[in-house]
Amino acid sequence: AAQLCTHTAYAFRNELGSEPTRRLALSRHTCDRPLQAHECESWMREHTAAEAGILEDVSNVYLGGRLCAARQPKNVIEPQDIGSYYYRHCFAGRAHVEYFGVDDELGPVAISMVRESTDKKTDRPGSAIYRLIVRISDICPRVNFGCMRPSLQTPRIEEMLMKMDEQPIYTRYKVGIMLCRAGQSTEEHMYNNEHSSSAFDEFLDFVGQRVRLKGWDQYKGGLDTRGDTTGTHSIYCEYQAHEVMFHVSTLLPFTPSNRQQLSRKRHIGNDMVTVVFQEPGALPFSPIAVRSHFQHVFIIIRVHNACTDNVSYSVAVSRSKEVPAFGPPIPKGATFSKCADFHDWLLTKIINAENAVHRSKKFATMAARTRKEALRDLAENHVGTHQNEGPSRIASRFLGGSVKRRERQNPKPFLANIRGALSWLVDVHDHSTNQRVSCVLGLSQDALVLLERPSGTAIFSTPTHSIIGWANTDMGLKIYYDHGDMLLLRCCAETGTDVELTLLLQRLKSVTKGDEAKEVVLRRARQSDSWGFHVQDEGVVTDVEMYQTAWKASIRQGSRIVEIESFTVATLSFDKISEILSERDAVRLLLISPAHDGSPRRGCEDPHCPAVKGVEQMLTPDAFARQPVRVVTIQARV
Repeated sequence: AAQLCTHTAYAFRNELGSEPTRRLALSRHTCDRPLQAHECESWMREHTAAEAGILEDVSNVYLGGRLCAARQPKNVIEPQDIGSYYYRHCFAGRAHVEYFGVDDELGPVAISMVRESTDKKTDRPGSAIYRLIVRISDICPRVNFGCMRPSLQTPRIEEMLMKMDEQPIYTRYKVGIMLCRAGQSTEEHMYNNEHSSSAFDEFLDFVGQRVRLKGWDQYKGGLDTRGDTTGTHSIYCEYQAHEVMFHVSTLLPFTPSNRQQLSRKRHIGNDMVTVVFQEPGALPFSPIAVRSHFQHVFIIIRVHNACTDNVSYSVAVSRSKEVPAFGPPIPKGATFSKCADFHDWLLTKIINAENAVHRSKKFATMAARTRKEALRDLAENHVGTHQNEGPSRIASRFLGGSVKRRERQNPKPFLANIRGALSWLVDVHDHSTNQRVSCVLGLSQDALVLLERPSGTAIFSTPTHSIIGWANTDMGLKIYYDHGDMLLLRCCAETGTDVELTLLLQRLKSVTKGDEAKEVVLRRARQSDSWGFHVQDEGVVTDVEMYQTAWKASIRQGSRIVEIESFTVATLSFDKISEILSERDAVRLLLISPAHDGSPRRGCEDPHCPAVKGVEQMLTPDAFARQPVRVVTIQARV
C-alpha cells in the first residue's frame, strides 16, 4: 500500500519500507550477499547507533536489563548535535578558563579548558585530566595559540557560550498536516478542502490533543493565541520532552475568494515537515508539485477502514535529497494499526525528520554562519586588554609540551578509572556493503562507538557490557558482542600501530567483562568417536565429558565457541553447527573462556533470547510496560 502513496521525484528520496539497515558487524543479517552501496538510495542506521550520545552523565543506558540490541526500543529520537550540552554539564559553574582569538586562516576561535582530578582524595600532581572544547565554525584543526587571549571573567561569558553551543538543539516543532481527499494530489486541492472529514478527525485526535488557541499558554508554533486570526483550535502534542504544534489545513482560516489559500500556506508552507493524510482513492502524491523553499520532508499516510475497529494506516516518506536518512525505519510491508506503538513511531519519525533537515547542507551552512559571528563577537568584545600569557605557555597548558617540540609524540593516556572514551583511528569492515570504512573508535566505560570519517556520524554503538571477547588475528581485531556478532577492524595510526593496538586491548580488558579468545584444534581418530562436549545454538558449551578430547584441550562447561572452522557461530544455525562437528575428523574452534564463576559470558542476559533464532519482532520492555492490564475474573466453585 505504501507504494501507492508517492511518485518518484528527482530532487527527492523515497522511503517505502524496503530500505536496508547498515550493519557493520558480521551476523545473521549480513552473512548473505552484501549489497553494493550504490544499489540503494537510502541506508538506515541501526537504532543503537542512531541514539548514541557523547556526554558521560547522559550516556545511553539500555532499558529492561542488560539485553541485546534486538530487545531494545526501536523508536529512538536521534541526537541533534552530540556534545552541545558538554559545556553546560562539565564546565559551567566550575573553575575553568576561556581563550578567545581570531586566527588568520580559521577565523574566530574560542577554547574552554577545565581541570579535573582523577584522584579526588589526594589531588596529587599527575592525577588530573583536562577537558577541552575548541570551537570554530568548522572542524578543529591545529590552532595558532599566538592569537589567543584570556576572556573577561564575567558570568555573561558562560551564558553566551552555552547559548552558542546549544544553538542546534530543538525541543519545539511546527509540523503541517494536509488533508488529501479522493481524486486529489496537488497542494491547491489540499489547501482548498474547507472542512475536515470523519477519517481526518479520527487521525488528528489520535496524533494529539485538540486545544483552544485563545488563551493557550504553551508552545503556540506561530499561531495566534489572542484574536483567533489563525483559527480557533489546533492540534498539540508533547512527547518525550518535545513539543509539537501541528498546522492543520482544515483548522486554519479558509478564504473562498483565494484559490492559493495564503492564510493556510503561510503556515504550512514554512514548515520543514508536512504530513499528507490521504483518504481512500487519493492520487499518488508527488513532492515536486509543492512550491516551497522550506518543506523538505513529506510523511504520507493513507488510511484504510476509517472509523472502524479495523482502522489501519500505511506510511511512506519523501525527503529532499539533501536531507540525510533518519529513523525509525518503515517496516517492510507494514500496515500500522491505531495503537500506542504507531503513535510513538509517528511522533519519533516527525521529530527526527525535522532534526535531519537541520543537518542538511543548506541549514548547516546557515547555522555555521551564525556560529561564526557569535565567535567573532567573543573574540573582539569579550577578551582582556593585555595578552598576559604567551603562546608557549598556553600551548604547554593545553598540549603538555612546548610549541617548538610539536614533533614529539605524546603517549595516549591509559587510565582505567576514566569513564569517558579514549579514541583510536581504525579501518572497519562494513559487512553490509563489503567495504572498508575509516572510523574513529571511541571506547568508554559505558559504550563502544564508531564514528564514520569525515562526517562524524555514529554508525555503530554497543554497550560495553555486551562485549564478550575479542581475538587479534591476521585479518584484524575481531570484537564479539551480543550473541556472538563480530566486528572486524584494524588500527591505522600513522606511527606506532602496534602500540595503539596494545592500548586498545588494554582498554577492552579494563571496561568490558570479555576475554581474549583462544584457538583450539580438536582431532579424533574416527568420525564415530565423540568430541566429548555438548553445545547450544549460541555456541555455549553446556557439558564436557571428563578426560575426553574436549576436556584434554581445556574446554570447560561455560566456554563459548565464537568460530568453527573460520565460520562465525552467530551466522550458523544449530543444524549447521552439528553438521560441521559430525563430519570432520579435525575441527578448529575459537573459544572464549567462562567467567570467573564458571558461567558463560553473555552479551544478552536472556539465555533464551529469541534473537538467537533470528526472530525480529519481539516485545521490548517499554512496549510491555505500556500494554493494558488484562482483568481476569475467576469464578470459584462451591
